[in-house]
Amino acid sequence: MPTPPTPPAPPPVKKGTPRVHIDADRPGVRLLRIDGVISDREGEALLVRTACEAPCNRVVEGKKGQSFFVGAPGMIPSRGFGLEDYQDDVTVRVDGGSMAARQIGYLASALGGVAMAGGGIMLAYGYGGSDSRLSNGRIVEGRNEALTTGGFITLGAGAAVLATGIVLAVTNSTSIEIVPTTQRSTGLKFERGHFVF
Repeated sequence: MPTPPTPPAPPPVKKGTPRVHIDADRPGVRLLRIDGVISDREGEALLVRTACEAPCNRVVEGKKGQSFFVGAPGMIPSRGFGLEDYQDDVTVRVDGGSMAARQIGYLASALGGVAMAGGGIMLAYGYGGSDSRLSNGRIVEGRNEALTTGGFITLGAGAAVLATGIVLAVTNSTSIEIVPTTQRSTGLKFERGHFVF
């Protein structure tokens, strides 16, 4: 009886060429590859090429140590990462930060800081003990109630605006997580805030 033919060996696993799926919380997210850096007297610029757009589901070449990041209109770009250590199917989970919210945070921080400085100056003059003339022409000696009250209000409002701005600026960043893609079972399940099949 002849020996059955040996089945062909499975192809070798190729690290750095994973099939990438992008799971993003906003539309238009793209996987971008940095192809190089241009530098001259005016400054530096990155040469960037789109590898794929969400949901992607394509094999992406990354075995040469290329740098990637994700971006989208109105979204803060993610940190850079490589794919040279990944194989098979991977999912890039993207939690995008808002560029507009971060800019509002910077503006609010600046305005809050200015308001706090103004409130401090008002308090200094209000408690300074120097004579001051009110709008009705009266001269007030010593502590000026109007300036101290206004100073406290301005200082408090400025502190609130500054704190809000700092929170907006710090919390609006784009985070990513790269995980192996698991086969989904048939049926309906709840994942990352929505139902998937």
